[in-house]
Parts: sequence; structure tokens; C-alpha cells
Amino acid sequence: MAILTRDAAGLHVEQTRVINSSSASPHQAVSWKISSDKLAHPFHITGMYTNPSEGMVEEFFQTLAKQNNFPPNELHICAGDNSSHAGEEIEAHLSSQEISKLPERVGDDKHPLEPPQMPFLDSDRPSSKQRGRVVLKMLEKTHHIILNGRFEPKY
Repeated sequence: MAILTRDAAGLHVEQTRVINSSSASPHQAVSWKISSDKLAHPFHITGMYTNPSEGMVEEFFQTLAKQNNFPPNELHICAGDNSSHAGEEIEAHLSSQEISKLPERVGDDKHPLEPPQMPFLDSDRPSSKQRGRVVLKMLEKTHHIILNGRFEPKY
């Protein structure tokens, strides 16, 4: 993932490696804090990559959830390749009032999730639907929402 900006924007960028290839994890995550005199508050972007042919997926998403401790008035965007399928399931932390204000998310009904009571991942190669369940567990802690399939143009 590349984060691109113009020099003239006057942005100050601080990078933090959350998890990288030199750690024991086969996955990667980096956070950027972006601030400027032109912005009321800094914002944060976390780029991540989940290696689909490796284990340690739950540990990876637990680490991402723990590092998500930014002030509530500072926007935090997580983006990347989670190598997972979340199907059509709605994020569990959303209230019915919040759901009513969001566009409906069109998931992939061809790739259903593991059941909510999925056992701990002990496989060296968890499936994409197992990884999807772990992503949804992380979202319960971070209160992020899935944008994929939610803001798609209607043709």
C-alpha cells in the first residue's frame, strides 16, 4: 500500500510500524499519523496485509485492535488486504439506529462466514471465511465499519 501526498500540502507525517516482516508475524501493519496546521485534528491511517498462506491471524488482529487507541476526535482509517471474506454479516457493534443511517452493505453471499462460535484458529492456513470471522471480532473492539460493498454506485 502506498500513501501519496503532495509536498505543498504542508502535512507532517509520523510512521509507526505496528507489525513488520522482521517480527515473528508473517503479517504486516504500519500506521501513519498525519497532521497539518490546516487540519483541526490529526488523522491516522493503518495499512495492513494478512498473508493468506500463514497462521497467527488471531494474534495479528488482536495486535491491531490493541494499537487502535487514538483520541476519539481523530479519524482512523484501516485499509489493506485482509485476505478474508465477511459475507453479508453486519458488524455486531452497530446499533439498529446506526445501521439505519448507513447504506446497506452488499456482501458476497458466495463466501459465507464461519459460525460466530468458531473455535480458536489452530490451523497453519486458516480459510478466508475463518479470517473473515476474526476481522469481525476485531471490528467489535475497534468500532470500525466495513466500507466495501456499502458505498457502491447503483447502476
